[in-house]
Amino acid sequence: MEVVLDLCGVNLTHDLVVEVLERFRHARRPAFRFFCGAGQRAEYSHDSRTYNKMMFILGKSRQFEIMVTMLEEMGERGLLTIETFEIAIKAFCEAKERRKQLGFSS
Repeated sequence: MEVVLDLCGVNLTHDLVVEVLERFRHARRPAFRFFCGAGQRAEYSHDSRTYNKMMFILGKSRQFEIMVTMLEEMGERGLLTIETFEIAIKAFCEAKERRKQLGFSS
């Protein structure tokens, strides 16, 4: 994916990354691969909007370990927002509620 972006000469912007992640909102793996690849480009750096979009996708697919890692990374970069916490709390609560509905409450 990174090679294709380089060959096409695509100039990454936060709006473009959010749009691509929105398109892949139901496909966690390609979305996360794109997100990581974009973040490694020298001329680009994620902002809180792109992180939050990826956090939403991870939350919907219950990728909690990756979410926690991203929360730590966002904290180190000073990118945590109220929206970030809302996304994380909602994802964790929804997972807990589903466990209760299935009879796995602890």
